[in-house]
Amino acid sequence: MKNLLIIALAFGVFACDATKESTTDVTEQVDLITTGIVKDMRKTDGCDFVIAVTIDGNKTLLEPLGLDEEFKVDGKAVKLIYAPSRRESKCKGTMPIMIEKWEQLNLFSFFLT
Repeated sequence: MKNLLIIALAFGVFACDATKESTTDVTEQVDLITTGIVKDMRKTDGCDFVIAVTIDGNKTLLEPLGLDEEFKVDGKAVKLIYAPSRRESKCKGTMPIMIEKWEQLNLFSFFLT
């Protein structure tokens, strides 16, 4: 009787483990490249500097996490490689992002891209 109970418990443990599906959501993060203009929105509640870009024909404001001081200049044209962030936006109507790489553009090259 004792052996039968041990076998039943072992079978139950292995059966549960075999049918368990993974609940881990693995999301591949894709880096995106765009150009835009830095805008000072500190006068708006909770906002800081954002980057105005056009994505798929729609004007969008990107809210970077940890923007370098050298890029905190209103009207500065930039090219950036970024990834969307899952954090909440501090500024209404913006898309939080993590910046992978930046470079400053002169306005002439900005309009050519």
